[in-house]
Amino acid sequence: MLAATGCAPTGDYGRPRPNVLHDDIMPVAGEFAARLRGEPVSRFPHTDAEQDLRNQAWALVMPQLPQQKMDSFFAELRRTRLLPAAWTPADPTSYGRTLLRTDYASSDARFNRIAADAQIDRSNLLHFIATARVVAEDDRVRLGALANVVGTNAAERENALARIDENRAIIAWVRQSILDRAAGYRYAYEHLLIATPGTQALAAERAVQALEADIATLEGLVEPPVVVVEQPIYTK
Repeated sequence: MLAATGCAPTGDYGRPRPNVLHDDIMPVAGEFAARLRGEPVSRFPHTDAEQDLRNQAWALVMPQLPQQKMDSFFAELRRTRLLPAAWTPADPTSYGRTLLRTDYASSDARFNRIAADAQIDRSNLLHFIATARVVAEDDRVRLGALANVVGTNAAERENALARIDENRAIIAWVRQSILDRAAGYRYAYEHLLIATPGTQALAAERAVQALEADIATLEGLVEPPVVVVEQPIYTK
């Protein structure tokens, strides 16, 4: 089952196309694994904004280069919760090292690829931030309702708090991923200056700087979990 996660055809947001493995079997197994790890798991249905958040997140955690198959494999395991979101992030140098060993007709094409990938990330990040703000506001409504609605039961409270933590975990994962991606772009740009300096280097640098500036906007949306759970430390 796991081997299939690295070779499935992709659909919207770079995710594997809808299929039984990725959309049914792996998420169910992932929920079971998350419960075994002691992570909050909500049984509430997703709101439209929560589903958008998850779809938009995928575009920001999926490795940019098709050759990064192992990084794609681990990203899918984290999306389906077979691995925790707190799993040690991928090596930020992977993008640059992959780019350097990929053949291109022109050496400037690598700088162009960095600029294009960074610009795509900027656009995706702005959409994600807008959706994250909606989700965060909805979660504040949840917390207010839990405090003020008479007659809520333990299951409602558990599922509401678990959903808030699931949402916050996704935002934190995207933050770490986009930081790693920006670091990967900078690593690639700097090492290309050594290997193949060219006329498109400045455009790549400016695109990376613009992405780094946009990331600061996401910082204020990262919040701690509302349910404190003892978590083991996961490493590769």
